[in-house]
Amino acid sequence: MTEQAIDLVPSLDKMVQVAGLNPKKLTVAFEADDRRHIRIVDKHAVVVADGHKMVSWVVPSLAELFRGNRTPPPDMNHYPPEYTPHFFSPASPVPGSPP
Repeated sequence: MTEQAIDLVPSLDKMVQVAGLNPKKLTVAFEADDRRHIRIVDKHAVVVADGHKMVSWVVPSLAELFRGNRTPPPDMNHYPPEYTPHFFSPASPVPGSPP
């Protein structure tokens, strides 16, 4: 079986290469308050980790993040089942956080 290349947006790909992160193990870290509510300090900076290193990725404009020329489904409440693993659930614990 051949390994599929990871297709990252250019700015994230560059940050991963410069920081020496493992692109196969990327996760997003969130800051939480004492009630475990996610706190977004700067919506243009996302903390990205690979299990060993954490770096801040300066997120570009939304235009760079949306690629391709396909029209999104008209009703995203009925998304394809194969999309499910890519959605974030705010009720999910962040890895490494206390229970």
